[in-house]
Amino acid sequence: MDSLPTCYGKGKILTLQVSADQEPFNVVIEAAHGIWSHSVNLLVKVLENDANIEVTDKLVFLKLYDRRFSPAFRERWDVKPWTPALEEDLLAFSQIGAAREVLDIWRDSPHTEYDFSAPSYHKETLLSVIMSEEWEKENDAYRVLKAHQGKFIPRMICSVMMQIGPVSMVGTEPIPLLDDPLVLGQSPEMFEIDGFLMEYYPGFPATKIACQTDPSDWKHLKNRVIATVGHVMESDTILHEDIRPKNVVITYDKECLRNHRVIMTDFRCTMMRDTETDEEWAEMKKRYDEKGMMEAKLENPPRRRQEGDGYRSYTASAWWNFDDYDIMTQD
Repeated sequence: MDSLPTCYGKGKILTLQVSADQEPFNVVIEAAHGIWSHSVNLLVKVLENDANIEVTDKLVFLKLYDRRFSPAFRERWDVKPWTPALEEDLLAFSQIGAAREVLDIWRDSPHTEYDFSAPSYHKETLLSVIMSEEWEKENDAYRVLKAHQGKFIPRMICSVMMQIGPVSMVGTEPIPLLDDPLVLGQSPEMFEIDGFLMEYYPGFPATKIACQTDPSDWKHLKNRVIATVGHVMESDTILHEDIRPKNVVITYDKECLRNHRVIMTDFRCTMMRDTETDEEWAEMKKRYDEKGMMEAKLENPPRRRQEGDGYRSYTASAWWNFDDYDIMTQD
């Protein structure tokens, strides 16, 4: 996105909920990642501990699958940029019950074709469930890879939900959970944003190893990155379809080899084994070959910056590039 929405500005307070039977809790935004494509990425502090979350007043990473501010998904599914007027149309669509029919058909009929000629509010309805499905995929990945959490992948503190309300009520601001969700019509789940609260690891992406470390460390860290990907993805129940160096973070850790820990992030593009036979699954794992893919992408490292060089362009990773926030000096 070219600019961040004001509802996710620094100092804004968001109300989150872990599950329906637990009390909501508040977080305050400390920084917003400046480049969003598929999800909203924030650094936040938990202000309350009503949900028994052991991170009160600690900087953590919040990832929200907010359909409104996901330009990559909106472009893929041919949905116009979000506007308050579109949200009002979506609310009306929910209140008359028409959205419920659209959602039920999509969920109950996996082979239903997406109607690219449908009105914007119809597409927005489908986008709400598509975003939830994307969240479920990443949630499944963290569940399957739980043994690696806090070691080679981020520790997931909890999955969360945030409710947004009709623009006529609150503008674009997130709202406290409504006592009567039917205010949002017969499909209130369209106004619920799924997400994750995770431990945050300040550092730099694998794309910048050569620029951020001594020359003697480049080969060592490159091999560590490749080995980490191979170790994490050796599971016979999951494969990663889009391994990228920018989604591997190198973070300082004095207890690790050469004071660096390698952390894989972003498991949105993963697939779980379903009904595939051993032969079929082996062929799929061979085709994607996560370890080999990472090795190939790291084969030609970026040139180390010399005195007088201009800045080299890098694709930002949600884990390290936060505007106006010195993440490298945080405790």
